Amino acid sequence: MVFRTSAIGAAVATVLLLNAAEAQEHALGARPQLQGPDAVALEQIQQMQLPDRIVIDIQTGDDGRPIFVYDGDGPDLPVDDFIPQMVDPYIMPVDLQVTGKQIKQHGQELILDHCQRTGTFAQILCREGNALQGAAVGLLKAGTVYPECAPAARTFRRYYKSGTPSSQVSSRFDLHCLGSFAPRLGEGADDPRQTARKTSSLAILSAVGLFAADGIIRCSGLFYRPSFFITASHCLDDASGKKFTVSAADGSFQGQLVSFVNGNPRPTDEVQKDWVVFRLDDAEGFDFPEIRLEKLPSPREVNIVKYYPFGGDTQLGRATPAHFRHLRFQKPGMCQALMSASGCLQIACQTIRGFSGAPIFNADASSENLVVYGLVSGSRNNGGSCPSNYDITDTTMALSAEQITVEN
Repeated sequence: MVFRTSAIGAAVATVLLLNAAEAQEHALGARPQLQGPDAVALEQIQQMQLPDRIVIDIQTGDDGRPIFVYDGDGPDLPVDDFIPQMVDPYIMPVDLQVTGKQIKQHGQELILDHCQRTGTFAQILCREGNALQGAAVGLLKAGTVYPECAPAARTFRRYYKSGTPSSQVSSRFDLHCLGSFAPRLGEGADDPRQTARKTSSLAILSAVGLFAADGIIRCSGLFYRPSFFITASHCLDDASGKKFTVSAADGSFQGQLVSFVNGNPRPTDEVQKDWVVFRLDDAEGFDFPEIRLEKLPSPREVNIVKYYPFGGDTQLGRATPAHFRHLRFQKPGMCQALMSASGCLQIACQTIRGFSGAPIFNADASSENLVVYGLVSGSRNNGGSCPSNYDITDTTMALSAEQITVEN
């Protein structure tokens, strides 16, 4: 099955190439988009001469729902039959073992179906299967190294949309599932992988800002040269008339006023539109790092540096600098980006309510190599605007970076 995104709208969203038998066979596992350097242009797909294959479009039906329409014989089919929506697409922490096994299964299916075949499309899906296997190994290994994380995440999840967890619950999740820049009470010595991740996360800090309305931190965001700040637009919900400021996660400055530049100043129900760009009113003397905004090329490990809103300052030693007390990063293996399609990014990470707007960085970040693949979203329609080819428990939808236009 082959996909190529062409446009998003009421008429035609995607053009696909497949035969009717494949369509029925893949009804629960449709692949919403080709990815990577070998993606074939739409014009090439339309010119291919392949027997027993027909081109179909995604169009809007009479009831307003998107449907697959065949250019030839065959029944029209609702898109929902091909592209399952997220099981629970809030901003969720993951059970490393459960989610890892589900990702591993998807990877194995792609490998079995495509790695013995020839042709560009089969090889693309074969490589994707191998990349998913790598993501699964990362999660499963993390579950072995940090065995207390899975039960801590399961307990924390009971509170993620209904209320604030107790300090005992939040502290347990924090200690076992998130990395900290400073030692926490009750924490043992770091393993070598976490030490490396901490070093990488320190390189990210100068690119991360904390967004506040009337002095109350709401979200994280990304500093972008020369003087921009990017975050999720749903962070502006119920913030009309309030003063917006940003502070540097590395503690270099506090409470800088910002002004709207581009994006969606009103909260949106669509993940693809869940971004807003501000400009720092007084950015003189600031030197933000060079950032590349890129679409995720294939499944891989990523990292998120974030403000932890639940009692971060009570778990660290008293000598910890104030700006470190609530900052957390993803422990090794615990954050995997799985797919990018239609302006959305599907991630399996230790993310929670309050992580909105946090940039999703390359796992091997350094001061000379900072790539952002998207921003944590989990917008108010619970990810329903995003297609998902992987029906995996507790994954989160994020805005894909290529949707962002810093200046018009």
